[in-house]
Amino acid sequence: MPSIFFHNDFLAHEPRNYPEAPERLAAVRAQLVEKGLWEAFDHPPVPLATLEDLLRVHQPRYLNDLQAFCGRGGGHLAIDTLVNADSYRAACRAAGAVQAAIKALSSGSGPGLVLARPPGHHAGSRLAMGFCLINNVAVGARYAQSEAGLRRIAIVDWDLHHGNGTESIFYDDPSVLYISLHESPAYPGTGWLSDIGVGQGEGYTVNIPLPSGTGDRGILKAFATLIRPMLQQFQPELILVSAGFDGHHLDFMGSLNFTARGYYQLTRQLMELAGPQRLVLVLEGGYHLTGLAQSVAAVGQALLGRELTVSDQAPWEDAGAQLGQRLDDLRQILSPYWSL
Repeated sequence: MPSIFFHNDFLAHEPRNYPEAPERLAAVRAQLVEKGLWEAFDHPPVPLATLEDLLRVHQPRYLNDLQAFCGRGGGHLAIDTLVNADSYRAACRAAGAVQAAIKALSSGSGPGLVLARPPGHHAGSRLAMGFCLINNVAVGARYAQSEAGLRRIAIVDWDLHHGNGTESIFYDDPSVLYISLHESPAYPGTGWLSDIGVGQGEGYTVNIPLPSGTGDRGILKAFATLIRPMLQQFQPELILVSAGFDGHHLDFMGSLNFTARGYYQLTRQLMELAGPQRLVLVLEGGYHLTGLAQSVAAVGQALLGRELTVSDQAPWEDAGAQLGQRLDDLRQILSPYWSL
């Protein structure tokens, strides 16, 4: 049975006047309850990640400084990243939730949905930015390799923004295939077509910069023409999803104009590729409460094998020539590494 990983510590990370707020999870939980989804999932315990777990990804000095800064009451870690006294514990709990979801897969559980905050995909090994403190998905990938005996991990990042932190952590590593679908141009200004990894990791970082208005048709086209064949060739033993929902058409962060139906369809396709015991989705962004809640509910229905009952429609989409050119260019760039 699919599982949701949630803990009240995620609500204690509460910087003031901040888009990445506890109300996000409150809206998601309320929608899941309303749709009769919350009780349909298992709800396993969520442990704290240990220092040893975090050190597989992050530098000791960074972790020490982060813990001490939060211990003094918090404030601005960066111009776009705020913390309070409880933020370090919340971040450790978020990383622990991803590890718990991966551990549950090995015991026969169905796919996992990690409803954690703070998010993680902008956090580098020694850097907090973009609301992110600990790179939850990266910690999970290293846990899977170190503790679960898995070798090949795929990370699919469909957040509106490029996961520059995740990319930097695995940029030279052929054991982790990182695929990012993100709006471009947009924050943080990274994730170009030509950024494909270095050394042995060359070809295992894949950036798919999407133009404004891409919409559901566009992202599903990218999935069918690029992501599906790469995943089939890579044959990952685990697929982790950096599941941001700020690409939803209601979200003020960008203009990709996805709908809940698009996220539902993406989840169904990843389930088909991964199988029931190799998929974990981890919440990243999503700041319009209705758009976020509807999108997560749609993903929940997909994970449970239910029909989609969430209905919304983007005001416009344009999966046209600009997107087609970017996909063609990327296919040429990646042709030495993948059959596309």
